[in-house]
Amino acid sequence: MTRLVKRNNSWPSTISPFGSLSSIFDDFWGANSLFPELTSSLMPLDVYEEDGQQVIKVDIPGANKEDIDVEFKDGGVKISYEEKSEKETNDKNYYRKERSYSSRSRFVPLPDGVDIDAIKGEYKDGVLTITAPHPQLEAPKDTKILIE
Repeated sequence: MTRLVKRNNSWPSTISPFGSLSSIFDDFWGANSLFPELTSSLMPLDVYEEDGQQVIKVDIPGANKEDIDVEFKDGGVKISYEEKSEKETNDKNYYRKERSYSSRSRFVPLPDGVDIDAIKGEYKDGVLTITAPHPQLEAPKDTKILIE
């Protein structure tokens, strides 16, 4: 009969000055985070360019459109979302009432000169999509410079 033994890989095969530093960051921000409420409260988003527009896609599953706030502020788009829930159980042998509240926000800077009135937003199937057309930059004009 073969017996399997789990090895302890606490000692790296090569010594690296950044090995333990990397594991510290992984422990702090990774799946086994010391502060899961900080890492889980972020709204995941994608920002990319497409057809002359900057596109921002934010995953907010289960949200009501009325609970999402999008505003242009300080040269970018601020996306905020508040979630409130209340659960009440009144059973034969016990009564329980729970309330929770959470808020999330993200800020995405936009290029200088963007037309604020042309920014559009759509919320569909748990994904908020914001499009902002790139500003039209004027080509420099040819100008003769006088020499004094």
